[in-house]
Order: sequence, then C-alpha cells, then structure tokens
Amino acid sequence: MRAAYLAVAAIVASIGATGAARADHLEFRNSDGPMSVDVERDGDVSGSYRQDRSPYRQGKLLGRADGRGGISGVWLQNEESDHPCQRMREGYRSWGRFTIDDAWGRRPVAYWGYCDEEPNHDWKTERR
Repeated sequence: MRAAYLAVAAIVASIGATGAARADHLEFRNSDGPMSVDVERDGDVSGSYRQDRSPYRQGKLLGRADGRGGISGVWLQNEESDHPCQRMREGYRSWGRFTIDDAWGRRPVAYWGYCDEEPNHDWKTERR
C-alpha cells in the first residue's frame, strides 16, 4: 500500500512540475503605460499592455523567456496602429516584435518594432 501511495505521489509531483501553471508574474511600466507579463514554467510568455495616452490602445503579448533573463515575442493590437502590417499575425493587422532584456532585474531594457522589423524603439521600461 505504501509503495502505491508513493507512486501516486511521484506522478502528481511530476505533473505539477511539468504542468502549465504560471511560474512568474511580472509588472512593468513603460513609456506607453502599464504592461503585465506571465511566464509559464515551460518558458511561454503571455501578457497585456495598455497605452495611457491618446489613442489609448491596448493589446496582448506572446513570446518566450530565454532562460537568461530575457523575453522576446510579438505584440498584437486590435486597433489599427500607425503602421498596419501587410500580412496578418494571429489574426491581427497591427503587430510587431519586442524584446525585454534583464526582465527580472531592477532596470529591464525593452524595445519594440513594427511588423517584422527588428525591435528598435525604446520602450523605456521599469519594473513595478
């Protein structure tokens, strides 16, 4: 009976260790407004952002943590951006790439770009 209990406990522990439970939640404030990022145990990243100034756009973030403190991925926005992309991504016409270096540090460095361009616009980001 004890062996069966230990086997079940080991299976439950391994499911918990490999499940999709959130590993970390990060809050940022950037030059546009607040940004929230969830990092899963497998490195997948999802999040959201909101612009505090006109035109008050909001969107979501999808990406990956690189295991060295960085996060990269795409931002997606329902509303038209100033630079709509030629091709859609995840069903959005307004999107681009982003990077956040030292995301868990006190002074993360974040950049974003339109569509497929290298992220080259400073997001002036700080941890909240």
